[in-house]
Amino acid sequence: MTFHTLAEKWLESYATQAKVSSVRARTNESNVLLKQWKNTPIKNINKSVYRVYLNKLSKVYSLNYMDGIHTTGRMIFKFAVESEWLQQNPTENYGLPKQQATIEEVEKENLRKKFLEKSELVKFLSLARTEGLSNDYTLFSLLAYSLHSFRHTHTSLLIEAGVGLKEIQQRFGHTDIQTTMNIYAHMTDNMEEKASHQFSKLMGGLQL
Repeated sequence: MTFHTLAEKWLESYATQAKVSSVRARTNESNVLLKQWKNTPIKNINKSVYRVYLNKLSKVYSLNYMDGIHTTGRMIFKFAVESEWLQQNPTENYGLPKQQATIEEVEKENLRKKFLEKSELVKFLSLARTEGLSNDYTLFSLLAYSLHSFRHTHTSLLIEAGVGLKEIQQRFGHTDIQTTMNIYAHMTDNMEEKASHQFSKLMGGLQL
């Protein structure tokens, strides 16, 4: 029996008990496996063959999609074992290789952590006023305009208030405006909500 025949038989069985959306997803994932093993006898797909191909795929696809492909592979070969077409499931004990984040992803994540949202800053200062020591609120209010992480918060609030990028660059002494633009690119949810609200308001005004 070829892998193509096995996949068809499994999918036919799977479709009788799964949602249409799930069948569609599993079909797409099985097609990735079929590209490699369509005419391959299933007895020739051992653990080594399976591992080598999925490791190769992991360099192309995201971790989430790879998890789906591997899950589909496990289901297909489990079906083969239960149907007594195979004695051993080649997907057993296989673990997807860990994927390292790209430099760009790391930089974006680091930047995201560098500043507080407006609501987070308000909550932080409120706690400093009510739960902190006598001078905590004054101290942290001043730090909001000086320490590195709070400088990013201050920058984000100025952007949200509509202050121009050039003015913000000069205010904080950013030697490269790209620094300011990077913060702008990771702006707060408040700006997105405002933009959505303003667009809805504009479209409402265009209605006859």
